[in-house]
Amino acid sequence: MILLKTQNVFTCYRSHHGPPTCRPKTKLAFIKVHKAASSTIMQILQRFGYLRKLSFVQHISRDVNGLYPHGLSKPNFLMPPQGESHDILTYHTVYDRPNIERLLTPDAKFVTILREPFKHFASAFPFYGYKKILNVTAPNPLEAFLENPGFYDNLNRGVYKTKSPMAMDLGLPLRLLSPSYQNEIANTTRQFINKISQEFDLVMISDHFDESLVLFKRLMCWDLKDILYYKYNNYNYSSQYDTSKISQKLRDNHKEWDALDYALYEHFNNTLWKKIAMEGNSFVQELAHFRDVELKMRVHCNSDYSALEPIVISETPWNSAFQIDSEYCTWAKMFHLCYYYLIRDRNSRYQTTLKGHIADGKVQQDGVFYSSPYCSTECENIKKECSLHEYVQHCYLEGFLTKSQSSSRKIKFLSHGGKPLPLE
Repeated sequence: MILLKTQNVFTCYRSHHGPPTCRPKTKLAFIKVHKAASSTIMQILQRFGYLRKLSFVQHISRDVNGLYPHGLSKPNFLMPPQGESHDILTYHTVYDRPNIERLLTPDAKFVTILREPFKHFASAFPFYGYKKILNVTAPNPLEAFLENPGFYDNLNRGVYKTKSPMAMDLGLPLRLLSPSYQNEIANTTRQFINKISQEFDLVMISDHFDESLVLFKRLMCWDLKDILYYKYNNYNYSSQYDTSKISQKLRDNHKEWDALDYALYEHFNNTLWKKIAMEGNSFVQELAHFRDVELKMRVHCNSDYSALEPIVISETPWNSAFQIDSEYCTWAKMFHLCYYYLIRDRNSRYQTTLKGHIADGKVQQDGVFYSSPYCSTECENIKKECSLHEYVQHCYLEGFLTKSQSSSRKIKFLSHGGKPLPLE
C-alpha cells in the first residue's frame, strides 16, 4: 500500500490480490468527545492496543475518567509508559496538543469524533441529569429548556453544560463563549474549525459510523479484524425525553444556542464525504464487505458458542484471513472497564518487573488466583469488572497459564465475552 496525504486527505492504493501491505500505525491520540459513540471507538482501541501490549495514557488514580478535563498537564499524575513513550490516548480528556505530543511523540495520528448536535443534546440531557442540575421543573424538560436555553444554562455555574460541548472537549477556551465575546463568535468559529482541520488527521462522524471506521482503518493501515465492534452505552430514556414531537422552532432555538457545534459538525460532515469520494469505488466495496463481516461477527458472538464452529474470514483486498472464534469473541465483547484494569495491571507489573508462572498446572481458588503473580495492583478491580473467562484468557495471553489451562475448553459452562449493552 502507498498512503498519500494531501491537505489532510489520504488515499490508499492497494494490491487487488491481497490485503494491505503497509505497516500498522500504533501511535494514536483519540480525543473522546462525550456522547458521540466515542466509547465504542475507545473499546476498539483498547482491544487493538491490549492485544499488542501497547502503552496507554492513564491517570495514576483508578478512575477511568481521571484524565478529564486537564489531567495531561500534570505528568506526575500519569502512569509511566511501558517503554520510552506512550502509544495510545483514548480516555476522556480535553484536547491539549503540546502535552499529547510530549506523551506520544509528534508523529502520532490525531483522531476524534462528532455527532449531529441536536442528537447530541437529546442524549446528553437525560444522561447527565440536566433536568435536575439546571433546575428545569416543567413536565416536559426538553421543551422547556429549548424555549430559553440561556435562562437555564449560564455561566453562573462556572461552565456551560449545553453550549458547544463538543468544541469544549476539543479544547475551545471557555472564555470565548462568554457574552463579552459574542460579537466575535463568527470569527471564533472560523478560526477554531481551521485549527481542528489543520491539527487532526481524521474527524469521524458518529451518524456515519461505519464509513468513518473504514476511513480510520485506511488511515491507520489496520486490518478488518481490528475494527469490528459492539456498540456501548446505548440507553433508553423515559417519554419525557422523547424528541419526536419537538417543533422546528425549538430545534432552531437549539441551533442558535449551540451555533459553534453546528458549524463544527457541518464542516466535518462535509469533509468526511469529500474524503470518501476521493477514495473511489474501492471504498464502497470495502464498506459493504466490512458490514457483511460485522454482521457475521455479531450473530456468531451472540450465539451459544458450544454449538458453533469458528467462522473463517478469507483473505480479500481489504483484510488478511482470520477466524471469528471463542477467543476473538471474548476480546470483541469485553467491557471497557475490564480492559482498563487489565491494561493498568499489566503496566504495574511492567514497572515493578514482576513475573510469575503457575507451577502445578491447576487454576487456583478465588482468593489465590486473584493475586500475585497473576495480577498485580488491580486484582480487586479485575475481579469486579472482568468475567472469570476473560481473566483466565488474559492470564493465558500473558503467559501465566499454559494452553491446556486456557478456559476455551470450558466455554459451554462459562460462556465467552463480556458485558456489552443491548445492540440497536
